[in-house]
Amino acid sequence: MLPQRHRFHSLPALIGLCASLGWWPTPGWAQTARKPALGTPLGAQIGLSVGVPTYNADTDTYDAPITLHNRSAKKTFHGAFNLVVGPIEPAGISLANASGTTTGGKSYLSIALPDHGLAPHQRIKDNVLSFANADDAHFKFQRKLYGYPGSKRPTAVPGPDQSPALGDTVTLDGSGSTDPRGLALRYAWSIAAAPTGSTASLSDPASAQPSLTPDQPGSYQIRLLVTDGNAASDPTTLTLTVASPPPVADAGGDQTAGIGDTVYLDGTNSYDPEDADLGYRWTFTQKPQGSQASLADADTDSPSFVADQAGTYQVQLIVNNGAMDSAPALANIVVSAQADTSPVADAGFDQTATTGDTVYLDGSASYDPEGADLDYRWTFTQKPQGSQASLADADTDSPSFVADQAGTYQVQLIVNDGTYDSAPATSRITVVAP
Repeated sequence: MLPQRHRFHSLPALIGLCASLGWWPTPGWAQTARKPALGTPLGAQIGLSVGVPTYNADTDTYDAPITLHNRSAKKTFHGAFNLVVGPIEPAGISLANASGTTTGGKSYLSIALPDHGLAPHQRIKDNVLSFANADDAHFKFQRKLYGYPGSKRPTAVPGPDQSPALGDTVTLDGSGSTDPRGLALRYAWSIAAAPTGSTASLSDPASAQPSLTPDQPGSYQIRLLVTDGNAASDPTTLTLTVASPPPVADAGGDQTAGIGDTVYLDGTNSYDPEDADLGYRWTFTQKPQGSQASLADADTDSPSFVADQAGTYQVQLIVNNGAMDSAPALANIVVSAQADTSPVADAGFDQTATTGDTVYLDGSASYDPEGADLDYRWTFTQKPQGSQASLADADTDSPSFVADQAGTYQVQLIVNDGTYDSAPATSRITVVAP
């Protein structure tokens, strides 16, 4: 009669007999994998004991605890042991948690050792053999342990330390890792430490060359472990040191001025990516010959100077966030011998018109105090609802438009003398229905 699960648990004498003979009741499925190189038989070097299995309702298997004991006084074992189980009799019984099958068709369980290896006299007890047998039949099996002692382990080479910029994508390279037996390597990259707040992750951490994009300044410790299917390397690390981004200086736009003018500089658009307070350092990098100009409030965001000679003044701004300087920013101020003044726009008188009329505008009274030629820019600033009116010749002094809706049209004129814009001038056209 086949043993029932409740009978199995209630008959310690029978269990002891089954254990001594290598017979266990269990449920069954088997996972197959590639046919591995399992290593060499470990024999008496490693003590192996398999405990009495107990039923695991979560997995519907009978789990037998495994204890491994390094009996050597000097030799450390690394990587993984491979516990080959089989033959299992009768047919239909299988190892539920098999890591794969051997070339001879036997199931095996790969048992990973600690990163530092299994040291002399050390024991590990955190593995089990899980058997499956839907018919609850008695069965027996043979078992044999394989592995690689000593130095026959691969070596992980994660590449040199790097110092990328924040936000740069870093490609790691473990392709220099080696295996003394010439076996193909599998890679396992991980982030051992990262700056506070970082959510960076490795792309394709099982490849030889994953990538990472640092999202916080600070130090990232990247660990690489390689295995050849039988033994694992010691973990090795590289360090990515990511500096905080520097502040950015903005010296404002170039300007023109006349002799005697006070020139006001503007560094208010300078900023720090991490919102640190900024210190300002303005200096002249160029002045016209004979100029004695000096910067007032050169340690603020808005210094000034009096242009005392005609020519080009170049100012430089460097900002500091308390830890590092920005790159320098420059602005040029061209000073003419006679101060230039802005032109004056005149958009003409207000007008009245009837729907359908062509309205002619007149900006001919606009002028430049220095007599420079003017450029004209006319635009609508107001039109009646539904109007599709557009300005013809809007870049001349006398544009026109057709009043297509009753209501108020307002036009604006700005003129430019080649250097300065005028203040805007406006005129209003009131259109009535016929």
